[in-house]
Amino acid sequence: MTQDLEPFFGLTLNLLCIADVEGRFIRVNRSWETVLGYTRADLEGQILLDFVHPEDHAPTIAAIERLKGQETVEGFVNRYRCADGHYVHLEWYTQPCGPLLYAVARDLTRQQEIDQALQKREAHLQTAQRIAHLGSWEFDVTSGAITWSDEVFRLLGRDIALGPPNYEELLQIYHPEDQIYHNQVVGEAIATGKPYDLECRVCHQDGHLTYIQARGEPLFDAQGKVTAIIGTVLDITERKTHETDLLKLTQQLTASNEELEAFAYSVSHDLRAPLRAINGFSQALLEDYGHQFDEIAQDYFDRIRHNIGRMSDLIDDLLALSRVSRSDLKPEPIDLSTLAANLIQDLRIQDPHREAEVIIAPNLSIAADPTLIGILLSNLLENAWKFTSHHPKTRIELGVMPGETSPIYFVRDDGAGFDMKYGKMLFGVFQRLHNTEEFPGTGIGLASVQRIVRRHGGEIWAESAVEQGATFYFTIP
Repeated sequence: MTQDLEPFFGLTLNLLCIADVEGRFIRVNRSWETVLGYTRADLEGQILLDFVHPEDHAPTIAAIERLKGQETVEGFVNRYRCADGHYVHLEWYTQPCGPLLYAVARDLTRQQEIDQALQKREAHLQTAQRIAHLGSWEFDVTSGAITWSDEVFRLLGRDIALGPPNYEELLQIYHPEDQIYHNQVVGEAIATGKPYDLECRVCHQDGHLTYIQARGEPLFDAQGKVTAIIGTVLDITERKTHETDLLKLTQQLTASNEELEAFAYSVSHDLRAPLRAINGFSQALLEDYGHQFDEIAQDYFDRIRHNIGRMSDLIDDLLALSRVSRSDLKPEPIDLSTLAANLIQDLRIQDPHREAEVIIAPNLSIAADPTLIGILLSNLLENAWKFTSHHPKTRIELGVMPGETSPIYFVRDDGAGFDMKYGKMLFGVFQRLHNTEEFPGTGIGLASVQRIVRRHGGEIWAESAVEQGATFYFTIP
């Protein structure tokens, strides 16, 4: 009986059969029906080789021939035809017993699919590690054995044919100054069971250095003892190079800022002294000898004193611009609405005859540096007040509108405006879109505004048309 075969082999999921010396099936078990799709009637009495792939006939016959005259088990693999005509790989183990052959076979298809999937996954992992410059490793604390992925060999400059090093050899790969550090960190991880993250320099055989970041995660046994550490190695040479370049740039910027501070000090003290002298002597000449000057001479002296005032204002604005770039940010909540109302009140006091409608949205608040925001809002509102001065009735508005990531604040007026084709000049130092006779100024205010906004991580832009007013938008994240 067929069911008697299964206890004989001790296997219930495999293909079991008995054949005669000619290789003719005598008995098969039910698995032939479920695995290959045959009924027992299809097989019993048929020649075993008739179902083997033609290319596998010779090795199958050779394996059977080796069984003659011996009682050992012979194993081999061949391709076997299923009832639907396709072939599967079968792994056979056959043993003679008198005139009969007892055989057990198992379908390797699923195992081959698993092996192929594992090979594909391993190939993907190796590719991903190579692209990311990231390798994986394991350190067996008990035996000291180290296992590396292929990428670790490349990152640490070791020939893969040599296999992973032992722990002492591993330390020698690192820069001498980093060996003790690495050893201490790993020792602490084994003692405490805590993960670690360290950086080391790798010494390559050609003498060049690379930087790696090694991260380790301890594994524990049932008693909570660290038995192994697994982790990754990442090539951070490019990042360290950028950090070095950034440090050099920071040092250069620091030196430049110190030079700017020295220049600002020179401007504040050395340039103001001759200006004061020119202004003083001009005033003295007018007071002592003014009666001797005709109208043309008087006009010349007026122009001199006017330009001295402009120069003094220019120095003040340059110093203010310098302070904007150098001062530390100290953010705190700011009531923009109240700040704007106070600034407008000051402007009305200075120019009480102006008919200006000023609309300030209520409850506008931001978190920013109050000093710098005061400069920003003062410049924008003063500009709006100035560039609407030639209109008998004006309208100025401070408001807010929703933005994609943060609110957008704006200052809008209906004044002189400007041509948008010159918009790129708007925030440049000393860039003016109107002549000083029509609208006085130094051309530094909007440059200060832009720097203040950028220092807070925001953006500023403007929209305008000639004689149709201008709107300045800005964000403070």
